[in-house]
Amino acid sequence: MLVKLTQEQFKARHGEVFDRVFLPVSTLVDLWAVPFRDDSWQVVAVVALNDLDPPEYRALVLAVRAVGDEEAVMTDAEAEPRHQYPVLFTWPPDRLWDIYHAGPVGVDAALFGSSGTWGVYFCWEPRIAYLAGTAAFMETFLGELGGIEAPKRGLEDMVDATEDPLELEVISTVLEHVGWDREVMREKHPKGAGI
Repeated sequence: MLVKLTQEQFKARHGEVFDRVFLPVSTLVDLWAVPFRDDSWQVVAVVALNDLDPPEYRALVLAVRAVGDEEAVMTDAEAEPRHQYPVLFTWPPDRLWDIYHAGPVGVDAALFGSSGTWGVYFCWEPRIAYLAGTAAFMETFLGELGGIEAPKRGLEDMVDATEDPLELEVISTVLEHVGWDREVMREKHPKGAGI
C-alpha cells in the first residue's frame, strides 16, 4: 500500500509524531546538522547513494519491526513549507528509493514510523542519511550490522570515491555532527586531509 497524502492529511494524522521526531528546519545550525529532536537518541550516518545499501536496509527493516511499526511515512523536509509530498506506505517497501521518488527529486526527505521511536533523514547532497532512534531501535539496527564500524566504513568508501573538496567538507561536517573521530578518517584517507 502506498498513499499520497495532502498537507492537511499529513498534519492531522502524522504531524504530531513528525514534530516529536524531527527539529524545525529553522533551528538547524547548518544544512547538515543532525535533525532529530531527542538528543538521547544515538545517531549514525549512512551512505544513501541510490538507496540504503542492502545491509543497512535489512537492519532498518528489522529495527522498525522491533519497535512495532507496520506503516511509515516519508515526506519532503528541506524547504518551508514542509510536507508538500508526504507518502504513507506499508512497511517494509521493496526499495526506499521508490518511495522517495513519489515526491519531488532533489530535496531532503524524512522517514519515520507512527511509534515516534526512530527516524531517517535523507540528505540529497551529498547522498547521506542520518538514522536515529531509541536504544531498542538502535540496538537492533547496529546489532544486525555487527556494530558501528559498518556505517563508518561506508563513509570511508565514500571519501575514497570522491575528488570533490566540497563533498569532503560536507562529510567532515557530518562526522562532526554524529560525534565520529575525524582523525581516523584523515589518517586513512590522504584525499580527505581537509576532513
